[in-house]
Amino acid sequence: VVIAVVLGSGGHTAEMLHLMEDAITQGNNINSKINDHGDRGRVHNNHCPKWRVCYIAAETDSHSARKALELHARLDATLSTTTTPSSSAATTNVTAEIFHVPRAREVGQSYLSSVSTTLRAAASSAALIAKLQPTLVLSNGPGTCVPITLAALYLPLFGLLPTTPATVYIESVARVHSLSLSARILYPLVDRFLVQWRALHETHALSEYYGRLT
Repeated sequence: VVIAVVLGSGGHTAEMLHLMEDAITQGNNINSKINDHGDRGRVHNNHCPKWRVCYIAAETDSHSARKALELHARLDATLSTTTTPSSSAATTNVTAEIFHVPRAREVGQSYLSSVSTTLRAAASSAALIAKLQPTLVLSNGPGTCVPITLAALYLPLFGLLPTTPATVYIESVARVHSLSLSARILYPLVDRFLVQWRALHETHALSEYYGRLT
């Protein structure tokens, strides 16, 4: 199973790594928790399959890459000392890699100059997804997730991916009453769209709500 996990600076990365830590240490409990409540998409819990986790961050975001590697190093050190079957399976079945793509637009960058950088980011994202051929694309709101997710959805239409990856978007816990821009773009497109506040779920019929996940 190849999981493309999109990271973003600050809170987005912290939330996503918290989710991944739970998924790894609890024997895919996050997938199980979600799938026990129905299935709008193609994501299923396969009892700790071998995971190749491909973290994707912006080229200028060294913080997220470092935090992801630190998480897996810590998990490897911690889980390798335990003897429970689920922990043993988790540490031996998960590998982590870091990949970078250009930002579509830097903070403060003019909209005119962002046209060329957006096109560059889209091309780089498409090339990376074609290379990784992910089973699942998991994101939670950083701007980088939009071209990555769109590439996963549309490359199969042109025969550039053998199958369409499952796409799951988990809105940041910071979004209580309104969706982020990334969420508004991807809401009608992804297989599963999760929110962490009931107020958002009540105003977005396609969303799923299972309480706090991150």
